[in-house]
Formats: sequence, structure tokens, C-alpha cells
Amino acid sequence: MKTAQAFQYKLSESNGPWLIGQVLISKNSDSTYSLSHIANDQKPELFHDPVILRKWVNIDEKGEYRPLKGEGNLKPGWKLDALSLDALIFALNVIYPTAIANWLHYDANSLRITPFQETAARQTGMYRVVARQLTDQQLQEVERETCGIKCLKIRLWNGQVVEPKEKQDKQEDHIPLLCPEACNLFVAACRSKIKSKAQ
Repeated sequence: MKTAQAFQYKLSESNGPWLIGQVLISKNSDSTYSLSHIANDQKPELFHDPVILRKWVNIDEKGEYRPLKGEGNLKPGWKLDALSLDALIFALNVIYPTAIANWLHYDANSLRITPFQETAARQTGMYRVVARQLTDQQLQEVERETCGIKCLKIRLWNGQVVEPKEKQDKQEDHIPLLCPEACNLFVAACRSKIKSKAQ
């Protein structure tokens, strides 16, 4: 089953709205979709072309670059309306790359989860030090400082679990933001932790 078909099937299991990270998906009466930031004020800018989202997701409210797309600092003040299913998927991939595919694979028990040790062992060049010298304590510190404070994703690679539906807020259906493998930013933060300790 293709991504669009699988996503549509999952959405058809409820009437929504659906919450993913900091955005809300709503289905319109004409079977199109709306997508908006959960912290929008009364009059968000209204768009119909999801390409416009690229300017919103790359910078935060202070105008600073957002390297971590799962970080909870997505700039509010926008709404996309009258989106087809394909346009909705495109927009979600702009905001949270791979989130829909990860969710569909997770739901189908086919999401590959990569333990951190495997990710670290794959590193080359200046990042090879991560596999050789990172202690368990340093790993936990980087998780707290990089993932725990900033990122909204659920770290499956480190044993976090998706909250059961019955424990979730019933106002919206939740689409979990999943992290099946430590990202490059996390690996870089691990290297920085090792180097700062050595100085």
C-alpha cells in the first residue's frame, strides 16, 4: 500500500482533528484538509500552497535557524486550507520530515529501530570518537540536553514507548513523532560532550 493510501486509511479511523507535534490537522466538509499551528492567534496567515511552509519551518520566532525539525519551536501564525491528501502529506513532510512514513511503518510493525550503539559504530572520521569514548553518563547527559529539553520526538532507539491511546488527550487523535534512530545533531552533540570533557 502506498503512503497516501495508508495515511488516508489511518485518518479514516476517526473524524479527527489529529495532533502531530505542534500542528493540527482538520478535515473539511468538502473532504479537503486544513493544517495549522496549535498556538495560532486569532488571525493566522492563510495559505493554500504548502510550499510556502518552507519559510516558516526553517526559522523560529526569533528569526534563528531551526536545525532540529522536531524541536518544539515551530513558528506559529499560519494556516493551510483546502489541501488535497497529497498536499497534506507534502506539507507534513516539510514540517516533520519522515514523520508520516515512520508512523505508518510503526503501526504496521515494520519500522526499523536502530540502537544508539549501532549508530555510533557506523561513524567515521572525526565522529568515530563517539563509539570509542562516549560514556553512558555522557550519553544520558546529551539526551537530557539535546532531546529531552528540545525535541518533541519519542526516542524509540533508546527504549521510549508510544503512549497508549487510552492515556492520550481525547480532544484530538495523536499522531506520534517517532525517532527510530539518533540523528546527526545528536551524534555531533555526543562528540562535543566528549571533547569538552577532554579540555
